[in-house]
Amino acid sequence: MAPNSADCPTESTDVPPTPPTVSGAEASRPGSLDQPTAATPPRSLPAWLMGPRGLLVGLGLGVLMTFVGGQLLGRTPTDGPAPAIAAAQADPSGAEAPSGNRSAVTVATVQTAQVPDLLTATGTVEARELVPVRSTATGLQVMRLLVDEGQPVQANQPMALLDNSILRTQLIQARADLMEAEAALAAALAGSRPQEIAQAREAVAQAGAAADRAQAGLVLAQQRVERNQLLFEEGAISEDRLMEVMASARQFQADLDSARASLREAQQRLQLLQAGTRSEEITQAEARKLRAQGRERELMERLRDTQVVASASGIVAQRNLKVGDTIGQDGPPPFTIVEAGVLELHLKVPATAVQMVRPGQPVQVTADGQTDFRLMGQVREVEPTVDAQSRQATVKVALQSPRGLKPGMFLRGAIATGLREGLAIPSGAVLPQADGTAVVYRLDGDNRVASVTVETGSLLPGDLVAVRGPLDAGQGVIVKGAAYLKDGDRVRVVPDAGQ
Repeated sequence: MAPNSADCPTESTDVPPTPPTVSGAEASRPGSLDQPTAATPPRSLPAWLMGPRGLLVGLGLGVLMTFVGGQLLGRTPTDGPAPAIAAAQADPSGAEAPSGNRSAVTVATVQTAQVPDLLTATGTVEARELVPVRSTATGLQVMRLLVDEGQPVQANQPMALLDNSILRTQLIQARADLMEAEAALAAALAGSRPQEIAQAREAVAQAGAAADRAQAGLVLAQQRVERNQLLFEEGAISEDRLMEVMASARQFQADLDSARASLREAQQRLQLLQAGTRSEEITQAEARKLRAQGRERELMERLRDTQVVASASGIVAQRNLKVGDTIGQDGPPPFTIVEAGVLELHLKVPATAVQMVRPGQPVQVTADGQTDFRLMGQVREVEPTVDAQSRQATVKVALQSPRGLKPGMFLRGAIATGLREGLAIPSGAVLPQADGTAVVYRLDGDNRVASVTVETGSLLPGDLVAVRGPLDAGQGVIVKGAAYLKDGDRVRVVPDAGQ
């Protein structure tokens, strides 16, 4: 709307006249109106765009341009090709792209190939050798756990530590007993020292002197008894006095007997010291030392058993302990190890089809609901017996690169039992779906695509995959750009830069 006189200045001399219309070619020449030169001064803005009104108009235009740009940049792949694909739509020769939003795609041809016949079966991941780990140290509490499930271990590696405080105290006492026994044996082997023999001789002399004194005292006591007995007969002393003298004589006799016994003991000790240690005494000392050594070794072994160590190298498959548990002989082992980390898949194959399975046949392993999970394996063994109830035989499949697998996982295996002629397409043309199916975009007439559901099979050399579905040999399938298509889209085929 043109501005009125109230909104504009009364003088319009500042408003330049409307420039004449020029053609597009003239506008692109140097010196045209759209490209001011040094000789042509820039035009000034109309007066009605000056001031606050011009600022509001500019803000409105900015908001409008932002909205339009957001709509163009926010398109999803279903609204049109991605920027990279849109750029690929331009013809290499520089010609203008056809009308409409046609995605640039590459096309591969459905091929005939020798594909394997597959016998599909399900089974469970098992360890080829599952080794239990036990401890002989029963009745002790778990103080610390050193490994967890899924962790690799080496043979004799500690896996858990048990409480060993009581055993350490017992070992200290046993070592003290061993030292005492060793000292006694050393003394027996060394024999008597000269000082000991001299002391024994002195003891014999002292015991002999004591015996002599006791003998002299006894002689005097007997003489006194004889005199007092004559006095008693003459009536000079009483009977009580006679009895006292006789009692004193008996005491001297007892002292003499004791002195003679001490003398004999001292003489025997001297003889033993002079003769040296007997062989039986040395044998007894050696036996005491051996017993002390055995006790020490026993406690050291029990102390070592307080470390639960791996009995083989492999991967920890199961841990049945927690801190504070008490080790016992009954119940499951504290740990189980997959020896050498070797896992295999035990497939259950119907008895009617097991005759088609032989060792060495390749096996493709997949997991239900995981389209990106795929392993290769090989039949290792076919068990010779068939389960009487399920009528199925067990086929053991050796797995290649079994990372991420654990015993007990449920997997599906496809055993290649023979070859047949089938169809193959590049693996990049297959689009896995959330429901577990797979879709391929087939190129039909007028460069339109049709979405078809296929069943995938074995992987083939050259990054090909065997398929079954509404496809014929020689037909084209979309490889690059298929993720941005929908059924019925028209496409523009471009050469594959990677070929």
